[in-house]
Amino acid sequence: MADRGEVTSAQQSLSGVSTGPVPGRPEVWREILAGGNNFLVLVLAVVTALLISGIVVWVSGRNPLLAYLGLFQGSFGSLNALSGSILRATPLVFTGLSVALGFKCGLFNIGGNGQLVMGALTGAWLGSSLTGLPALLHVPLVLAAGLVAGGIWGAIPGFLKARTGAHEVINTIMLNFVAYITGGYLTNIRYGILKDPTPFTYVPRTPPLQPSAVLDLLVAEYQVARGAEPLVRERYILDPPSTLWAAARGVRAVPEFEFHAGILIAMTAALLVYWFLWRTPLGLAIRCVGANPKAAEYGGINVKRGMVLTMALCGALAGTAGVLNVIDRDYVFNSASSVTAGFDGIAVALLGRNHPAGIVLAAILFGAFQRSSIDLQRVSGTPPEIIQIIQALVLMFVAAEAIIRLIYRIREVKRHTA
Repeated sequence: MADRGEVTSAQQSLSGVSTGPVPGRPEVWREILAGGNNFLVLVLAVVTALLISGIVVWVSGRNPLLAYLGLFQGSFGSLNALSGSILRATPLVFTGLSVALGFKCGLFNIGGNGQLVMGALTGAWLGSSLTGLPALLHVPLVLAAGLVAGGIWGAIPGFLKARTGAHEVINTIMLNFVAYITGGYLTNIRYGILKDPTPFTYVPRTPPLQPSAVLDLLVAEYQVARGAEPLVRERYILDPPSTLWAAARGVRAVPEFEFHAGILIAMTAALLVYWFLWRTPLGLAIRCVGANPKAAEYGGINVKRGMVLTMALCGALAGTAGVLNVIDRDYVFNSASSVTAGFDGIAVALLGRNHPAGIVLAAILFGAFQRSSIDLQRVSGTPPEIIQIIQALVLMFVAAEAIIRLIYRIREVKRHTA
């Protein structure tokens, strides 16, 4: 995006904004206090949303304490619940990073769903059609294919924005629908060229993955029965998922918990995004474009190339979320699955303040909310839609943090700007 001279200009223009000395110890402590202050506001926003949701549950004639109990049991109350929360958080980390990276460049990537679908569709195609490959080659190949497919899908609105000025919000929304229809057409049960040929299949989906394309679990525990034997508890390390494991061995396996490896890839992606944005010249240039495009262009940065690159990276992150859904959870492509992950990524990015560490925590929180909806209804009889109310209230209080500061009398700590 920017050659060495352009990067040097960007660094010089950025350093020219701050003419004061390098921050000393008092300024460092002020930065720490400001970060802690903002984190406290986010925590109180979540707590306030839960309290108000409890009032809604009470008004509806149900016990809010039982609702809170169901919320906890369904999210972190057991290894099964914890693993389910982490599994649901994994795609949200990627889509949240995708949205946050766009924000850093002054772009609003609302096309995460379409990019996710294209990544999942491409990964499912290669994962089910290629045979005879070892897992050490097949899994990285499928991951790379999904990443590239999502990146290409994201680069399209970036190119249109750079060349014609077409707004990325409109283009990404329209491309979401194009991706949905493409996935549905290719997997149509009557004429889709990527449809599952299994007889009596009434769901538009791709064929199941080859075992070599499945991402192994980190650790899992099953209740296993072989033939007429009673169920026994068995634990496996780095073993294939229970459905394929049982089918290959002709046994009956009921999972107690399954910790998937996808979360490690998500954490690695968050670290890489942080390193890219704050430790590389390209990341500096992207942040300069997002802060002030005209000043960045005056400083020698190619703004148009920055937009295309950023949107391609956003699409690559969302595409990785899609392909992980296939190889780490669903083992087929189904266009009806994870249709909200892209939009939920917007909420995750906002709650995480567009910082990779905050996005990981926000994704785990939203994954916990999603996992707990069934237990919430089972324990207290509360409709699972209350989860959506909680999420909406959290976002409202995060967006209007002045309300939280007013309620709890929290003064804002200014960051060092000298």
